[in-house]
Amino acid sequence: MPMRWIRASQLVLVLAWVSLLARAQDAPVKADGALPMYDVSVIRPAAGLENDDRHVRTRLNTLDVKNMPLLYLLENAFDVPKDMIVGLPDWAKHERLDIEAKTLEPDTAELRDLTAAQRRAMMQGLFEDRLGLKWHYETRVLPTYDLLVANGGSKLKPTVATGHNSGISVNDTRFRLTNVPVTDLAVVLSDKLGRPVVNKTGLTGRYDAVMEWTADTVAPSGDADAPPLFTALQEQLGLKLVGGKDPVQVFVIDRLVAPVGN
Repeated sequence: MPMRWIRASQLVLVLAWVSLLARAQDAPVKADGALPMYDVSVIRPAAGLENDDRHVRTRLNTLDVKNMPLLYLLENAFDVPKDMIVGLPDWAKHERLDIEAKTLEPDTAELRDLTAAQRRAMMQGLFEDRLGLKWHYETRVLPTYDLLVANGGSKLKPTVATGHNSGISVNDTRFRLTNVPVTDLAVVLSDKLGRPVVNKTGLTGRYDAVMEWTADTVAPSGDADAPPLFTALQEQLGLKLVGGKDPVQVFVIDRLVAPVGN
């Protein structure tokens, strides 16, 4: 079977991965089975400079985007890594946008109870309506990394605490896993390495872990003696990455029209 991507909701830039639990239900929230839509919207080139504030904020009935490239927004709206988006025009990768959108729905329980997945679906509808977005999924055989148990066995610690707290937090050279399966770790590694990582460990439990390493292309922000990611993965978690090729599901852009300012 092709590998399916699972991504976190990344609606703030400070932490690339705040929680991988936001893969929520996408059940209908209205009596007729339809999600609310953004009735009024403005999409225009960003007014700020590249280094100015960037954010994506969703409130009860509004979407507020400042200074963000469309690539990042598509990554979040469709829950797919940017490296798996194919056919995106150059402007969508580099030009920054400001977006203001609002639904005219009153303050209702349906709006208050929208899940993260449902709010992503509303953003998808906005891009389809305002930018003419058309897309499809297809499977391609691509270079990957296979995630395996290293010689000596896994060093992952099974989650002991009960309850529902779960997620992954990540910065440049460190991440913390709390009560998550190895498939979620593979997603984080994919994001860091820019290549799909396929979980072939055979580990089926949920685990806690902390890992630190030295980035290859940027100065380390923590311990100067911390090893590179591949070495850290083996030494600290008892896992290893091996190059391979696997069928991977990619997100293909068929049509996308640049915004004209309103």
